[in-house]
Amino acid sequence: MKNHGSDGGFRLFHSRGQERSTFATDPQDPDFERDSVDIPPSHDALRTATFTYIEYVDGTVEHFDRTSDPDMLRNVAGTLGPERLTTLRSAVRGLATCVGADACGAAARAVS
Repeated sequence: MKNHGSDGGFRLFHSRGQERSTFATDPQDPDFERDSVDIPPSHDALRTATFTYIEYVDGTVEHFDRTSDPDMLRNVAGTLGPERLTTLRSAVRGLATCVGADACGAAARAVS
């Protein structure tokens, strides 16, 4: 997992799966899990003091209100409007691809 700090209290996280060697690959192994090839699945995420937004490579999204749900147990992504989802997706892309302090600072300020 990579953690890119940015100004404005935002953090962008990348998870590109774990080392495949850490998983049981023999179906006869009691620890074998058929879906363990990419656990946790690759994703990018934004974390602020008030929310966490996670976007998985399969297009699934999660959004947690860290103020009312600090343990992040209730995924409220389904309650977000299309404009908010577009803003969050754009922010993730901007932070994941920015180069340099000015560009990354602007990308971090683009979401609240």
